[in-house]
Amino acid sequence: MTEPDRQAPTNNLAKAWTGGALLLFLAVPALIWVLAHNSLSPDMKADDIAGQIRALQGWAIAISLGLMILCALSPLPAELVAIANGMVYGMGYGFALTWASALIGAIIAFALARALGRPAIAALLSPENSRKFEAITAKRGAAALFIGRSIPLVPYFLLNFAFGLSPLRWWTYIWVSALGMIPMTILMVLLGNHLNVTLF
Repeated sequence: MTEPDRQAPTNNLAKAWTGGALLLFLAVPALIWVLAHNSLSPDMKADDIAGQIRALQGWAIAISLGLMILCALSPLPAELVAIANGMVYGMGYGFALTWASALIGAIIAFALARALGRPAIAALLSPENSRKFEAITAKRGAAALFIGRSIPLVPYFLLNFAFGLSPLRWWTYIWVSALGMIPMTILMVLLGNHLNVTLF
C-alpha cells in the first residue's frame, strides 16, 4: 500500500469529523427548535415559521441559518424557510442569509458523502437512478449540477449527497452550487418579502 493509499482513510475520517462538528454546532439548535415547536410539519406555512422566528429575537438569525442547513441534509422544505427569511429579514439580508446557509449545508452534505462513501449514501438512490446519475456526471457534471440547482426537479438534499459521490472536484462543486442557488433563492426570498404570500 502506498503512502497516499494509507492517508486516504485518515483524510476521509477527518472530513467526516469536521462535517459532523459543523452540523452539531450549526444545525442541532435548529433541530431542537423544530422538534419543540413542531415546525416544518406538512401543514406548516411560511408565515407561521416567520412568526416563530421573529419571536426568537436574538436567536433568530442562528435558528434561520440552522434551519437552512437542516434542509440541506434532510427532506425538510427549504422553500418554506427561504420564504420565511424574506418575510422576516427583507430582500437583502434574507437573500444573504438564505444563500449562505444553503451553501454551507450543501458543502457539509458533500463532505459527509465523500467521507462516508457510497454504501452509506446508496439508499438515497435506486440502482437505476444511480447508474443514470453516474453517466451524466461523468460527462457533464458541472452543467448537471447548475441545472439541478437552478431548476429544483431533484430534492435539494438528495442533490447534495448524490454529488458527493460524483467525480466532481470540490472547488467546482462549491462555485457551481453558489451560482446555481442564486435564482431560486432570489425567487423564494422575493415572494416572502414583497408578495407576503404562502405557497405551501
